[in-house]
Amino acid sequence: MVSLRKRKILVLGMAFSLIVIMIYGSHKGEMLPEWVKNPLSLDLRIKSDSAVNLKRNLVEETSTLTLGLPESAKQSSFIEQFVYAVKEQSKSEIEIAPRFFYQNTYVEQFVRSVNEQSLGGGEMQPSLVSQDISEQLVTGVIGGDIDIALIELSGIGTIIPEFSFLQSPGLFHNVAEVNKIWNSEVGDYLRSKAFERGLTILAFEPSGFSHFFTSQPIEDFQQIQNSTVGIPLRYYEPSIWQKLNINTLILEPEQMLSAVEDDAIQAYSTTMEQIAESPFKQPLKFLSKTNLSLTGQFLVINQKILNALPKSLQTVLIKSVENSVTENNSTESKHEVMAALEKKGVKRYDFPEKVQSKLKQLAQQQIELNRELWGNYLIEMTFQLLHKDQPINDNQILIGLDADLTSSSSQSGVAIKRGIELALDEINQAGGVLGKELVLKSLSHTGFSDQGIRNIKKFAKEKNLVAIVGGLHSPVALAEQEIIHQEKIVYLDPWAAATAIVDNGYSPNYTFRLSVRDQYAAPFLVAKALERGYKKIAYLYEDTGWGRGNLNGIISALNQQTNDDITLVAALSFVWGEDDYNHQLGIIEAKGGEVILLVANAPEGVNIFKNMALRKSAIPVISHWGITGGNLDDSAREALKKLDIKVLQTFSLMDSNTEKVMAFKKRYFERYPTAGAQKILSESGTVHAYELIYILVKAIEQAQSIDRVKVRDSLERIENYSGLIKTYHRPFTALNHDALGLEDLNLRIFRSE
Repeated sequence: MVSLRKRKILVLGMAFSLIVIMIYGSHKGEMLPEWVKNPLSLDLRIKSDSAVNLKRNLVEETSTLTLGLPESAKQSSFIEQFVYAVKEQSKSEIEIAPRFFYQNTYVEQFVRSVNEQSLGGGEMQPSLVSQDISEQLVTGVIGGDIDIALIELSGIGTIIPEFSFLQSPGLFHNVAEVNKIWNSEVGDYLRSKAFERGLTILAFEPSGFSHFFTSQPIEDFQQIQNSTVGIPLRYYEPSIWQKLNINTLILEPEQMLSAVEDDAIQAYSTTMEQIAESPFKQPLKFLSKTNLSLTGQFLVINQKILNALPKSLQTVLIKSVENSVTENNSTESKHEVMAALEKKGVKRYDFPEKVQSKLKQLAQQQIELNRELWGNYLIEMTFQLLHKDQPINDNQILIGLDADLTSSSSQSGVAIKRGIELALDEINQAGGVLGKELVLKSLSHTGFSDQGIRNIKKFAKEKNLVAIVGGLHSPVALAEQEIIHQEKIVYLDPWAAATAIVDNGYSPNYTFRLSVRDQYAAPFLVAKALERGYKKIAYLYEDTGWGRGNLNGIISALNQQTNDDITLVAALSFVWGEDDYNHQLGIIEAKGGEVILLVANAPEGVNIFKNMALRKSAIPVISHWGITGGNLDDSAREALKKLDIKVLQTFSLMDSNTEKVMAFKKRYFERYPTAGAQKILSESGTVHAYELIYILVKAIEQAQSIDRVKVRDSLERIENYSGLIKTYHRPFTALNHDALGLEDLNLRIFRSE
């Protein structure tokens, strides 16, 4: 139990106050009142028994808390409203006796507000301290030196990097979208990241976006990159500006006039509110609303301190926070801000389309550069939530993506998505198809069939839907076939290999695949094992339709061998989520297995490799390509160095140097830059999806329609398509919906990256 006795309340800023609050006494009050919830709802979820009747003592012995405030807090009503709510809810009889001997209007108001609310029963004694707290507020709460703190978004992002994702340029169009994300599973994920560092986030108040103020309208992005942009310290996030390749100078609004006159800056980036509230002359008269970077504040508390408080006091704090979140971003308040700016002579305008396009491109690149840091879940779930309800207009044609984008095999879904995006970029830049723009919406099924079916049903209700692209998981694709054919949706398969996905028994058949077919994969794996001289073959597979289907194929291929020494010594299954495979590996070793044929996806494959690396001897592995659909951690990369693993593939972009492939790779690395060495995630999935989109477009153009029945029929009549993998002659026919055959398969070393 963390002791709460004789602790101090610190109000820290550029000039700070040391405030000691002693809370004591009892209260014979009523039950907590009902409170009307703001759009930003209570972030901390507490146990039901915390909603207690405050008839017992609120705090039974003297206790104190520390509160850290940045200098910017004096411009915010957040804390004042928080303290006011404490008064309404606690009735805690806190007596405050402030003693100030320096000028700090906000702190004086803060203490006066506490005094009005506490009803007496405590003592507040401020004294002056001086400390730089740009990051120390966060580390102070984590370390227990400060109990509660009000922290800028840019500050918490320096300590917990996932939070810096919220400041990605252009990610949000308005604060309503921010609230939507914060109150979703993405917000839960971010709160969990804070919890891992010992923090509980009581509330988040997004306060707006930074925009560009310039002396003249911007007509070309080069004007921005040739300028030096002033930025207030509280909103400065170095990585944003570095990735946008923009020169910056940290200075406050009151310094802007002299900086402009001295030509030290040619532009300024801050919120409209900060400029509107500034009493200083505004020398930069042109405003372009770019939503360049989100600004906001978090109220956080040390977990141990929170847990040490009586449940009743926890309730007081939490209820107070819930009713302190302000609504400064209403449409009405925005109109007031704009009116104040107009009085200062500021004129609003929109960047030209080419400037907006360049900013969007650079913003996307920044997200990709940080993908390994932020993770697929955070990025893709945010995109999904923001875009899934956006309406499709008459001049757009929709393609849906239904794959794992947010779970353990998300790398496969991201790879497929990238292939689609690259194709759509090229097609739309060339004028689209039938004069319309192709757009993509993505829904993650996380590897679960029920969610996949729900995704298909949602897509089926969308306007101008022409096709859905699937993902890695064969069990999901198999389960979706009924609803696919009920809704007559063209289903394009760039990865899932189960034979029955295409040979599904439906006529007409709406499923078309450009990927591996297990009917070919199983004999291919056996043939490669035999080519290497192995006779005692073991099969290790996931217990799904995909794994069992390949078992039948392997048995059939081995039964065709005339050499009696060639045998299947073991066929062992596992279920998703297993992490210990030593039992299966022990049996294979005892049976004398010389090679393991593996059918697994990345999560299980990684654990199998880790187990194998720890055994005395490592049996060679020839694997189906499911293991390429996920990320490897450091321990898995170390394990691979000790193992001999080959993997089935159809095509390698990295190993091909044709003119067409080189041009594709150039576009890929421009759109999806990496922080380290250049690499293409799950490259077969990317190129398969890319090829499928171009074949789909040929079918639409040939049919001169986006009617799905006509497009389906047209896909079976395409004569030729010259792609990255090969030149396709009749990629699909009425009798064959697999664009690749046995001759397109090859075996490659499984790379550790």
